[in-house]
Amino acid sequence: MITNSEEYKTKIVGVTFKNEDGTSRQEVIESCSEGDTLNLEHYYYKDEDAFKVTNVYGEALGNLKKELTEKLVELYDIGAIEAADVEILNITGEDKGTLGVNIKITIKEFITDSSDDISISPNYDVDSSKDTVVTPLKAEEKATPPSKNEATLKMLHDKYGAHNLKMYATVLKILFVFSLLLALFTLIFSFPFAIIFGVIAFICFKYSKLYKKASTYSE
Repeated sequence: MITNSEEYKTKIVGVTFKNEDGTSRQEVIESCSEGDTLNLEHYYYKDEDAFKVTNVYGEALGNLKKELTEKLVELYDIGAIEAADVEILNITGEDKGTLGVNIKITIKEFITDSSDDISISPNYDVDSSKDTVVTPLKAEEKATPPSKNEATLKMLHDKYGAHNLKMYATVLKILFVFSLLLALFTLIFSFPFAIIFGVIAFICFKYSKLYKKASTYSE
């Protein structure tokens, strides 16, 4: 296995649809900001691979474009894609009444044996109102030894197993939301307690993300 850090920039699609629970994706996007961390969740749509792009609360903003999904699934394990770091580059369309989101996806586990650059399309434009395809940045050409982060993920995966780690990640995500709400509520009455709950929320969020990545770790 070659370990690289590959980056893709793309525009989320399907942002005008509603989610299965009836929530508006436009309203979810409206609550987001540049630099926010997002997640990728794999599912099947008409028996084909697809990825939802969700916020830390599990609310969907939209999907990855089909062309990009097919390319990523060809190159990486599903677990490696779900464990990718996803960041909002910017939010567009405020002046047009329909919000769009440009994101950067960083996949740290490169599975294929080829170190050649992969180019899907050269015309990425974060200011465009149209859906954009991706242009990956140049990958490292030489294999690097496992990082400290990878060693931690492997240790957790071997010790607890994927099923338990997913369960821990879900519980911590719930505790994160609960602690965050408590922090906001207690801010009105007691600033020190708000700080405490804020720290707890941060810890829960950090470990939830760590356990989720560890649950999908593959050598």
